[in-house]
Parts: sequence; C-alpha cells; structure tokens
Amino acid sequence: MQTHTIGYAYPSSTLAHRLGRARQGCHYVTIGLRQRASRTTPFCTYSEALRHAQTLGTSPDRWSMDHPLNAHFLDRTPAAQRAA
Repeated sequence: MQTHTIGYAYPSSTLAHRLGRARQGCHYVTIGLRQRASRTTPFCTYSEALRHAQTLGTSPDRWSMDHPLNAHFLDRTPAAQRAA
C-alpha cells in the first residue's frame, strides 16, 4: 500500500521555499517516501492536511504526524489539565 506523510515545513526552510510558503511555513502532505515538490501539497493548518490525507486512500508513513505511534505529539491538552 502506498503511504503518505504529514509534516511541517518551518519558515525559511528549503521545503517551505519550494512550496512557496517561505515566510510563514506550512503543513504538508507528501505521497510516497521521498519529498518532492511535485508530489507535496502545502496546507495552512494541520487539520486541512489531515483531511486531505484521509481522502487519498493511503496509510500514514511511520514518521507522519498522523501515525498512531506519534499521536502523543499532537496532544493539545494544556499541561495543567494533564497533570490533574
């Protein structure tokens, strides 16, 4: 099965420059294992990138932000609530 990767390109990074988002950075979805601008689509938010990835019929690559083993990195609960 083909894979996708959801990631983040930091402002002024090489990938952000290639995607035309050098000033603000962006989330992106890449199909397959290699990051090539022709197969990489930029998005303003993680939610938009995730919605797009869910329509592709692919599974998350191990290092994709939506891979089940990476879910704890996306926990948006404030630290005070987690400690309670």
